[in-house]
Parts: sequence; structure tokens; C-alpha cells
Amino acid sequence: MDKRTLVKEEEDAGLKLVRGLEEEGLPIAAAMWLKMPEEDWQLYISTPDVETYGPLSVYRFVDGVIRKKQVPLISVDNVSVANTTNHFLNTIANLMRVTNNIVKLKNCTFNNVYVDEAVVYKIRRGVQSSKRPPKLKTATKARPEHA
Repeated sequence: MDKRTLVKEEEDAGLKLVRGLEEEGLPIAAAMWLKMPEEDWQLYISTPDVETYGPLSVYRFVDGVIRKKQVPLISVDNVSVANTTNHFLNTIANLMRVTNNIVKLKNCTFNNVYVDEAVVYKIRRGVQSSKRPPKLKTATKARPEHA
């Protein structure tokens, strides 16, 4: 069984990604690293955009933000996106209120599901879907000078 601990650099990278996703316009209802028994750490992002625009659209967006913001130690393979109706994530969200602090948990059971460890970045209720599918904001490009 893998008992690897999430290192500080991975925690910081997760927070950087969550902030980057929000800066780029993704509404986040919950964001947390979870370590389940017999599994490796996974960064869960719950957003109503999964239900509205589909998980593939959100995964592409997350991958784009990872590259644009140069988030170290995280690839899209480490991320699971879920809609806001995800029963397990809602169970955790209903038991906690987390906005701008990091909450760490060990050896917890939520709705009969055991979690080895968790690092919770954000839980917000009532988050609404984006008006448009998630898309990276592009910086204004300088126009080339004509000689």
C-alpha cells in the first residue's frame, strides 16, 4: 500500500493551480487533494462547468492552465474533475466550510468512505456555471511594426 505523503511543494502547486483556474474564470465549488486507500494522491476539482459543458472541456481547460501558469509537479493525469452533484465531494463539502485557508485531514470517514489524508483548499456552496465554456484568457498581443 502506497503511504506516500504529499510534500509541501505539491501542496503549493495544487494551490497555484486552483488560484490559476479561478483567475482564468473557472467557477470552483470544491478543490482538494485526496489520498484514498490503495491509491495515489489525486487533486479533485468540483465545478458546475463539468455538468454544463462536459468533463472533456474542463480537462482541456485545466491542462491549458497547468501549461500557461507553469504549475510544477502536476499534470492533468493527477486531476479529477467532478460536477457539483458528486455525492462524495458534497458529503465533505456539507461537513466543512473552507474559503481561503488550507485544511488538512487524516484518517477520516465521509459517508462510509475512508480517506487516508486530504488537503482541502476551497469549498464554496452555490457556485454557478460560467456563461461560456471554459477558455483560457489570452494576453493582448503586440502588433508587429511595419518597416
